[in-house]
Amino acid sequence: MTNKRYTLLLSLLFFSFPAFSQIYQPEGLNLPGAWNSWTNPPSNAPALGSATQVTGGEVTRITSGRGTGRYTTTFSAAASGADVVGGTYEFLFTSGPGGSPYNNKWSGVTVALNTVQTYLKENPANNSITVSNGKWYTLNWLDSGYGNTSAIFIETSSEPVSISSLTRNPENPTPEDDVDITVTLSGAPATGEYVYIRYTTDNWTTGTTELVSLSGSSGSITVPAQLNGTTIQYYALTTPFLSESWGSNNVDLLSLRTSSLATYQSTSAPDVTPPTVVSDLSATSVAKSKTISLSWSPVTEANFDSYEIYYNSTGNPGLTDSKLDKTSHAALGTISTSELQITLADWNTTYHFAIRAKDQAGNVADLSNSAQATTSVLGHDLWLFNGLIPEGGASVSPKGLAGLAEATVSANATGTAGFLYRQFDWNRKWGGSVAINSAGTLSEFNGADGSVAVTNGKFYTFNVPLNPADGNGNPVAILETSNVPVTITEVNQTTLTPEPDEAVNIIITLSSSPSPEELVYIRYTTDGWANSMASLASISGTTAIGTIPMQPEGTVVNYYVLTTTVGMESWGGAVDLLTLKANTNNGLNYTYSVGVISNPTSGEVPNVEFTTGTTLTGNLTVSGIITVNAPVNTSGNILSLAPTGLILGETPSTYIQGIVQTIRNLSGSEESNLAGLGVSIDPLGQVLGNTQITRKSGPGYSAGVGINQIWTITPTNQPTSDVSVTLTWPGSNDNGKNLATLVLFKSSDGGATWTAIDASFITNTNPRSVTFAVTGFSDFTISNGETPLPVELDGFNAQVAGRSVVISWSTRTETNNFGFEVERSTDRMNWEMVHFVPGHGTTTDPQRYSVTVNMKQEKVWFRLKQIDMDGSWTYSPLVEVIENPSEILTARAYPNPFNPTTNLEINLPNDGEVIISIFNTLGQLIREINLDNQRAGLLVVPFKADQLASGLYHYRVVSRRQSVTGTLLLVR
Repeated sequence: MTNKRYTLLLSLLFFSFPAFSQIYQPEGLNLPGAWNSWTNPPSNAPALGSATQVTGGEVTRITSGRGTGRYTTTFSAAASGADVVGGTYEFLFTSGPGGSPYNNKWSGVTVALNTVQTYLKENPANNSITVSNGKWYTLNWLDSGYGNTSAIFIETSSEPVSISSLTRNPENPTPEDDVDITVTLSGAPATGEYVYIRYTTDNWTTGTTELVSLSGSSGSITVPAQLNGTTIQYYALTTPFLSESWGSNNVDLLSLRTSSLATYQSTSAPDVTPPTVVSDLSATSVAKSKTISLSWSPVTEANFDSYEIYYNSTGNPGLTDSKLDKTSHAALGTISTSELQITLADWNTTYHFAIRAKDQAGNVADLSNSAQATTSVLGHDLWLFNGLIPEGGASVSPKGLAGLAEATVSANATGTAGFLYRQFDWNRKWGGSVAINSAGTLSEFNGADGSVAVTNGKFYTFNVPLNPADGNGNPVAILETSNVPVTITEVNQTTLTPEPDEAVNIIITLSSSPSPEELVYIRYTTDGWANSMASLASISGTTAIGTIPMQPEGTVVNYYVLTTTVGMESWGGAVDLLTLKANTNNGLNYTYSVGVISNPTSGEVPNVEFTTGTTLTGNLTVSGIITVNAPVNTSGNILSLAPTGLILGETPSTYIQGIVQTIRNLSGSEESNLAGLGVSIDPLGQVLGNTQITRKSGPGYSAGVGINQIWTITPTNQPTSDVSVTLTWPGSNDNGKNLATLVLFKSSDGGATWTAIDASFITNTNPRSVTFAVTGFSDFTISNGETPLPVELDGFNAQVAGRSVVISWSTRTETNNFGFEVERSTDRMNWEMVHFVPGHGTTTDPQRYSVTVNMKQEKVWFRLKQIDMDGSWTYSPLVEVIENPSEILTARAYPNPFNPTTNLEINLPNDGEVIISIFNTLGQLIREINLDNQRAGLLVVPFKADQLASGLYHYRVVSRRQSVTGTLLLVR
């Protein structure tokens, strides 16, 4: 038989049927021509040869993931130009390892086209096939291993089309989606060539076959929506056989072409909606612990999973901070959870928290609002048992005396009760046996609890150290009363300024009638507590009255009121320890002075009365009452009110001009008209501590274009929330301001810059007032809202020339400067304008000015009134001129202490250069000011220390071989 040639076209199928026997690789399948004897094979020539078929006629093996393995090839027949010429051919199916391709043979079949036939293993008869010119033949041979098998030769009138692609829409369907599967062919198929798509939902236990209706070279079927999680496998095939004729034949044997097996899963669309954002997170500290309790409204979505809680100790927590989630705290995993207690690392530390919800799909909400709370200070309390209630921890509170703390509890049994004074974390604790109404000591815990004999129904006040020391010897006293100890609600005295021959009665108001055991004493001193005395008060209901005997003139008496169960004869040195309750006037003591001093100009005095116009020559400190019946000017000095001092009698015409300051302890409740300075502060429950209040009033204190008054408030503790403040000033300090457009200004840099803040004004009365809320204290003043400090004054000088004075000054910059009025005074109280000099409007260039005026008398003062374009004005510091000045160089600084600006007032005996040097306490030069060609007389040089830290500094002034030194105190 003549061997012909044909082209092998190979295709690949994948099945998932159970495993079956197959030809071992790499043997493959061969189609050699027939030969006369099974033991005498031909010369390895293929029966139906082609260039792609290896020697011996091997056909590449193709397997499928669906479990069916088959060999397939397609060839054409024609008289010429085809793979084979029409005719009858004998052939074999063989396989074997390399070099022995004929070990296994399948034969004995005369091919019936388009029919599946069985080929016998090792049958001695050759196979034969008859092919016709103009036809195409596709061989499908089933790999059944080394046994009998099946094969088919499918005849078609043209080359079968190939399957170019198989696509679906949607690509990732949900259970609600039908799926369109589209098959695209290499071209339009011939008549009688059908396209099917087969799919299964149960891994081919069952399957569905649908004929594709083609339009040109493509067509589609629709797979209906499937249940969530269903896996759908599908592929496409071409065949000349309609599906109803397939019978039980292997479908792959009847296929001309098949696509690869494709798979998709019907899956619900992913949930991408985040849970609800928590917006009401709150944090509360748990007493006596490092624990903080969080609460919020729970997230109630059905697929809720857990919360994530982020926290730090710096503020504004974010996703990079420490986190609690359901892996680290089981309670975070329930929908109903809306509270959580977290124990943190540190005592007395503010922690900030934010929370977000997470659902089961992994979606997370945005972070909630930030909430914060501060863990408890590591403090102490009393641990009570065996008849003292409450059982457990009884809180102690500061007593306000000698570092003591107190707690009052009652007994619910008669006998010996137990207690321990302990640190909250139990790392330290003290005990010991204590006798009622006497001073004792506590020892470090050594296994024995504290003990005290108690009577049922009685009350016991424990006095213990607020901060106990390690070891033994901590003081303790336990005082017994029939009822809860009374408190001292009010203390008054019959006169504020007693005469030397006058005793002072102290009237004490109690919260209720005291127990029989309670005694009320007035404890007082006349030498600053180096020594002290006590006076027993008589009690009638809720009032007690005691007497402090008469004292010599000038004596300052300090006193406070206490209750106790122990008579003064038994106090010894333990009066504080044996005190039930005390009223110490917020720790400052009540104070009065005997006698009144009139019109002092410096020093430290008790009570003061100003009856004539007075100018201070130095700093003045008053411990008692200042009665103002005439004008007072501090003249750059400071009038200080002791914590018990008070100003009475100020009116717009008798207002103290200059610097007045005091210190008051502000805690919790409102303090009105502090020290009579016209400053009222309501901390709204906050503890501001010792607060310095400075009032600067009169010409020279106008913050540029404001009223002639500046208030500086400096608390120990700045508030953390709003504090209510009211300031008052006399109309004489309005400084020409339009009262209808007043604005309150605040400066945080010592007056270098000012910022407007909201405030409410009352200006139809005299004095005026302004009320505002603020969360930080510093400097305050009032203006119309113009830019403060329109003119930066560089120097101000006055030089005597016979009976005249040459006034000269210079500016560094000017803004809207209309000009200067030169004013003269002989008493620093009454002023007259003696000259006007136009300004330069707005300029950044230095300017110099000079005028000559009459002396009028031997000693006069001058000042500049700088007037702005809109009519507002401000005053310069004063310059003093003496007709016959000293021939000695002198200098002084005022104000001093200062913040941040002071003036160096220099008396130059001669014309010449002036060099001013500023040094720190280490002798290092901080700043140097060189002033050329200065004329003899009084020179005022401003010095601004806004870049320097608080502390002590020294200045040196040098001119014409003379020098003078002094000290500056910068207090911020």
